[in-house]
Amino acid sequence: MNERQHSGENFIAGAVGAFLGSLIGVVCIVIVGQLGYVASISGLVMGVCALKGYEKLGGGLSKKGAVVSILLILFMTYLANRLDWAVSLAAAVDVDVFAAFRAMEMLVAEGLIEGGAYWGNLVLLYIFTLVGAVPAVIGGLKGDVKGEPLHHAEEAGESAPDGSGFEIFAADIRGGATRRLRASMLISMLMGCVVGIVLLLTGSEPEIRETAAALGCVFSSFVLMCAALPYVRLLQNDRKAIVRTADGVLWQADLTKLNLSDRFTGQNGAVSQLYWGRLRPEEQEMARSAIGCAIAAVRQRGGSSSAAVVGLYDLQVLRENRWYWKCSYRPAPGKTKTIYIVKAYEGLALRPGEEPAGGVVPFHWGLLAAAVLLTAVMGGLGFALA
Repeated sequence: MNERQHSGENFIAGAVGAFLGSLIGVVCIVIVGQLGYVASISGLVMGVCALKGYEKLGGGLSKKGAVVSILLILFMTYLANRLDWAVSLAAAVDVDVFAAFRAMEMLVAEGLIEGGAYWGNLVLLYIFTLVGAVPAVIGGLKGDVKGEPLHHAEEAGESAPDGSGFEIFAADIRGGATRRLRASMLISMLMGCVVGIVLLLTGSEPEIRETAAALGCVFSSFVLMCAALPYVRLLQNDRKAIVRTADGVLWQADLTKLNLSDRFTGQNGAVSQLYWGRLRPEEQEMARSAIGCAIAAVRQRGGSSSAAVVGLYDLQVLRENRWYWKCSYRPAPGKTKTIYIVKAYEGLALRPGEEPAGGVVPFHWGLLAAAVLLTAVMGGLGFALA
């Protein structure tokens, strides 16, 4: 019925996330293998990290994203196994790691490396990788829906609200509300990897110092990934709607999960992430009614939040900057959680009297500067220590 709609996922950002996640798997496989343990167990890390990387940066996991992630996982697992053996060989016979890496097929064919052990280790890696990847794919395609199914307010003993008693704030994803922040994150996290690859490709036989500098640059990308975790959380939430009810309480509504229990659009909410701007006017009206019913059902149950709507009771702002509010809230009696709310919801003010959000978050130049500095420091440190 809704043929014109497209998936809410960002395919390019998701592919980058899968690549960054697979790099974590490569590092894990090589490190564990060099420590003398069975590196194949690290294949679990490869499968989970790559798929979760796609899901986090891409805003969801579709069938197309799953296929691309699996293909990338298979390729990167092969490279990781080859690199693990190349590092071991380089340490044993004092040759360059990348020379051993490039000559791996010849070394196996000539019997200098036992073919059964080499290919057997690769098969084990693939088995453990699929053990980690398959549940992640299934969970991602099902939308990871948890909790009780929602019931209409009529079934809870209340009249269904018509949606006129609350405000809905939604980020303008199509208009690029978070595009600048997303771009700054991707550039910052990829910078170290790109510089490292350039260093490895300069010259036919890279010296050990150049190799160490390249690895230092790649490592800086992982450090930036950890530093950018609050912004990753923002990109998970920018497609969720914020609702302010008549009593002033804020709620967070996940349209994807809400659509599974109270259909208001023909788009398959179990596969693609929904957001307000993708809905047609008549679907927005139906979604508004569904949100009202879900909130009424939650209140009827005593205030315990559901999978689709979360009540941000006793919301307190812990920290604020140009990009987000970090807040604490009470989702249910006796519980306290933390939430990051991006300043992409035009007109939304968390506290009375404060300036509402403008609807577009700026580029994060500080994160980019940190990436440049960290890449230079880690690359220089690797060069100096080699």
